[in-house]
Amino acid sequence: MHGSVLRIELMTCNKFLQNSWNSASPHICMWLCATLVTYLADKLIQRKTCSVVFMRKVCNSIAQWGTAIALIAVAYSGCNRLMAVIFLNMSVGLIGASFGGFLVNSIDIAPNHAGVIMVMSVMAFQLYMHWQCIDFLDIL
Repeated sequence: MHGSVLRIELMTCNKFLQNSWNSASPHICMWLCATLVTYLADKLIQRKTCSVVFMRKVCNSIAQWGTAIALIAVAYSGCNRLMAVIFLNMSVGLIGASFGGFLVNSIDIAPNHAGVIMVMSVMAFQLYMHWQCIDFLDIL
């Protein structure tokens, strides 16, 4: 719900989604951030500079806190289009750090069965969200 409000506000105030590059740039930033953060995390783990648990926590913290701070900055950017684009790219880009955090837990838990664990967890989440949406629509 809040994401759609942000998109509508950006579209009306900043004419943000007027071309494909503005639409794709946050996801390109996420891909770059995911690649760089996971590479650096693996190098630090291989050199035994940081433990696996510590790196997972750091990646999750970067993904969650960095995104929150960047979205707050988007809200305070007003109708300054350049600042809104920069902070929105940062907010979506920093989500890529989660690929080095909780998204690799299934590989840490059971490397031989990581695909099955991921499928089951995504299925459980989708079923949960489906029932949440049905409950929400019943309220309306």
